[in-house]
Order: sequence, then C-alpha cells, then structure tokens
Amino acid sequence: MSMKVNKWRFAISMLTMSLIGIWIMFSCPINLDGHLEKAYWAIFGLHIVMQIMIVISVSRQEADLFEPIMLVMLLYYCIFVYRPIIDIHNGDYMTFGVDPMSACPKSCVIVASSLISFWFAYYSGNKKQEPIEVSKRVLLGQSQILVKAYAVWIVAFAASVLNLVVSGKSLSYIFSLSLSGTIEDSADTGIAALSFFSYTMIAPWLYILIYDRGRTKKMIITFLMLCVYVIRGTRITLLSMAAAVVLYFYLSRKRRPKFRSVIIAVIAMLFVMSFLQAARHGIRFGDSASFSWEDFSTSMFTNVFDADLTTYKQFYAIVDAYPSKYPYTMGRAIIMQTLITMIPRAIWPGKPDVVISEVIKNAVNQSAADSGMASPNIGEYYFEFGVLGCVVLMFIVGKIFKHWKSYIASNKIEKIIAYSCLYGVVFQLIIRTSTPSLVYQYIFTIVPILLIERINIKQKKYEIEELTNGTH
Repeated sequence: MSMKVNKWRFAISMLTMSLIGIWIMFSCPINLDGHLEKAYWAIFGLHIVMQIMIVISVSRQEADLFEPIMLVMLLYYCIFVYRPIIDIHNGDYMTFGVDPMSACPKSCVIVASSLISFWFAYYSGNKKQEPIEVSKRVLLGQSQILVKAYAVWIVAFAASVLNLVVSGKSLSYIFSLSLSGTIEDSADTGIAALSFFSYTMIAPWLYILIYDRGRTKKMIITFLMLCVYVIRGTRITLLSMAAAVVLYFYLSRKRRPKFRSVIIAVIAMLFVMSFLQAARHGIRFGDSASFSWEDFSTSMFTNVFDADLTTYKQFYAIVDAYPSKYPYTMGRAIIMQTLITMIPRAIWPGKPDVVISEVIKNAVNQSAADSGMASPNIGEYYFEFGVLGCVVLMFIVGKIFKHWKSYIASNKIEKIIAYSCLYGVVFQLIIRTSTPSLVYQYIFTIVPILLIERINIKQKKYEIEELTNGTH
C-alpha cells in the first residue's frame, strides 16, 4: 500500500475525526443503564478504529473522491457510529419494541474486524500506476453504438413497464406520474425477473446522452425513465441514474467536483429523496390523499435515509439471536436464493420466501419482518456464516471494489460508463443488502454495456475515443 501522504488532507481529516471523537467521549449521557453504557463505549472504540482507516484512506496522495472505499467508509461510519450514538442520546434505540443494544459490543467487534479485512483487501497488492496514455484516435461506428443503445433501452423499458402493468398500474397512471389512470387494489408486486430491467436502462441511456445529438429524444427517454422509477417507488434506481450522469461527467474529463458543487448536489439529492419519501406510499398504491406538503416539510433533510441508517438495530438483534437461539443459515440466502430468484412463483408456487424475512422474524419479531426491515450487508454475512463469514466475505468485497476502482483511471468509455452505473450498486450493497438481488443488479447493469461495446453488427471494431478534453 502506498503511504505517500497529502499533509493538508491528513491534517483536516485527523482534526475532524478527533473533534468528533472528543464530542463522543465527553457527551456520554449520565446515568445510562449498564448495557447502554457498555454499548456507548464500544461504539466509541469502533470510532477510534474507523478514524485510523478513514484518515489513512483520505490522506493518501492518490486518494480519489469517487473511490468506492470512500462511500463504504462514510456509510459504515454513519450506520455503526453516528446513528447509534445519536439514538442513545435521544433514547431511540428500540426496534419494534425490542432492545438490541446488549449485543452492541460484540457487534462492534465484528464490524471492526470485517472493515479491517475489507480495508486490507482493498489496498493490498497495489502497484504503482503507470501514466495513462490517452488515445488520440477517432471513434468509428457511433451510429452502430446508438442503434444498439436504443435497442437495449427499448427492451429494458418495455420490460419495466410490463412489470408495473402486471402489478396493477395502468399506462396512464404510470406516464402521468399517478395524476390520472387507475391502480388495482388487489395487485401483486410484479415479477422479480422483470424488476431488474430497471437497472438495464441506465447504461444505454447514458450512451444515448453521450452520442445522440437530438435533445428532444434524450429529454423524452429521460422523462419516461423517471416515470418508471418514480412509480416503482425505489429510490436506489433514481440514485443510480443520477450518480451515473455525475460520475461520467467528471471521470471522462479527469476532473473532480468542487466542494461547493458537492454541497449543492447533496442538498438537491436530499430534497428529491425526501419528496419521494413523503409521496412514495401514495404513488405506489394510488392513495394520493396520503401525501401532504406538511409531511414533506417535516421529513425533509431529517428522515430521508432514516430506515437506511438505523439498520444497525437489526444487525445487533441478529448478532444476539444467531447462533445462540438459531443456527446459521449456511448459504440459504447467498447461494440458494441467488439460484432461485429468477424463477417466477407462477412456475414454482412453493418457492421459498426470502431468508432475510425469516431472520428478522427470529431476531426481532413478526411485525419487523412484515414491515420489510433489513440489515446492512454484514448482517447477511453474519447470519449465513458467522464472524468468519463476515471477515472472509468482506475481504472478497474489498477485492471486488479494488477491481472496480481501476475503472476510474481508465480512458476506455465502456469502463467509465460501467463504473458510473455501478456506483449505485455500491450504495445498495452496504445499506440494506440482499446478495441475490445485488448479483442480478450487477448482471442487468453490466450486460447492456457488453452488448453495446462488444457485439458488432456490420462494422469492424471501433477505436476508443479521447476522453480528456470535455468532448462529451
């Protein structure tokens, strides 16, 4: 691992993390119950471990804002340090009537060990990067790329719309953003295999934005995608869509956003996500009366990612219940469920339910399972294979992210597009994972790029276009 340090970033990151640590240390509430006091100081210990890793990662001379490890460290810190400390202060650490905090010390040890494993996997074996030679050749066959991009996008869009129709939404309901049309009260949730096509649209859409000069066409397909994503009600696809454009813009130009741009983007993202959070129930289920601007204003910037940052509670409960009360599931979620996810229930009525629901029921209660409570990725690794599973699987994740990191510095369009589209998958993996879903999200995201870049219709394989002079 290269240890060339940027002194300015080292000083800022060390000062910031140290001040947070001092605040945690001296703001411990008085007269905490014994198990809460132990939990509080265990979280402080996790802060110290993460501070070391964060400071080193940020301070490295070649550190990049868009590296996957930056997002991983931010999310893990928010989920396992920031949010539980705040919840202890506010007395808001219960989950569906269950107090999981007695398992916090053990959970913090598991998180620390797993992150260390991930961290070493991510940085181990790094070789000095050679200077990137930017291609000066002219791209041939852009029309062919556009034909394939449109073909893939149309197929993915049609499949996504079909999935919404199967779930009971009329076409007018979808494309009016729920302002008109109908929705069936008894509708099911759609077909799992079709739902993954929402990820397939992102890469060809990005190709179209890059190569097609027709503004009207680009605006139309962007609007159509937004209709599908908003009616579907899942924020991660919208986040992936937005991240793809932003990352491609900066990575293709070898630039990084200024601090002001980052702040503006974060505020804009919170605004949009909070609106969807307030309106998503009415949009998904046709109950427009359930949305009010008062709900929107009270949720804005505060509860938009509440369910994502409080998944530590389910993780604590899982650690408390497994294996003391229930045996590890030993691959039923990661392996078996991955193999059967794409089989429709119409073909296999007795298809097993998702394992996480069973685990949440065992660890918390039935109400938590029915409400769709989830856990971070480390929770799935733990109830599958225990502490060793967390350490080994996080090491593997570190190696995968290290490979993805190499795409950042590439001058090949397909790799930059691939990384731009996969950034949302990184977010989803950490906050509320389901390995089977992530496997198919990855496949349905990457395959379109391979179809567009690798399969030639008529012309010979084209050269790589220059990416450094803001030509896109």
